[in-house]
Amino acid sequence: MFKTFMNAILVSIYLTTFTAALLAAHQSKPFDHPLVFEPNQGQVAPQVKWLARGSGYEIFITSDSATFALLEKADQQSETRISAVRMKLPGSGRWNPTGVEPTGGVSNYFVGNDRKQWRSNIPHYGRLRVADVYPGIDLVFYDHKGDLEYDFILAPGADARQIRLSFDGAERMFMDETAGDLVLTTATGAEFRTQRPKVFQESGNRQVEVSGGYEILGHREAAFAVTPTT
Repeated sequence: MFKTFMNAILVSIYLTTFTAALLAAHQSKPFDHPLVFEPNQGQVAPQVKWLARGSGYEIFITSDSATFALLEKADQQSETRISAVRMKLPGSGRWNPTGVEPTGGVSNYFVGNDRKQWRSNIPHYGRLRVADVYPGIDLVFYDHKGDLEYDFILAPGADARQIRLSFDGAERMFMDETAGDLVLTTATGAEFRTQRPKVFQESGNRQVEVSGGYEILGHREAAFAVTPTT
């Protein structure tokens, strides 16, 4: 887990984006590369600040949102179908992402014959931190076994009730009552599942897990229900 401040609260969310086809693709691969983040230096649309490419999906971070795009192919001859969900934080400030933990790896894009359009030596980072998405609350994205995990890190005195999650592109959002996961489905039939959050509070040198989960506020919008210890 990402280290928090004394008496801070950490809300950790493990995001999986999958359908049956993507699960099958994962199973057929001998290994998956860790998810890394790279700044946009002209390799994608200019509104994108940072991006990451996972096994069968992509992530695009802008100044106010994160878009998760699932890439599906029924077979080698089929065209790639893209299903996307855009996560925003209603009421949040402007996102200014910063790369953390450089990996030493780079990306190169040599597309087409025009060398002016080529991009090379774009650095990789293991984490992407967005400071002060809400007062006293940072958002950190990072890899978890080839999938995406993200934390909300609350400084002492920050209120977790500020955090709101909204999802454009989802036709339906519901709670998996058994697992506590938040499930989003799209018009293409793709399913995006955010697992039940794990919530920790710093107590001295210990991290203590406290009660927490999702609360659905309305159509495609949710919040966290967190019960800090005293």
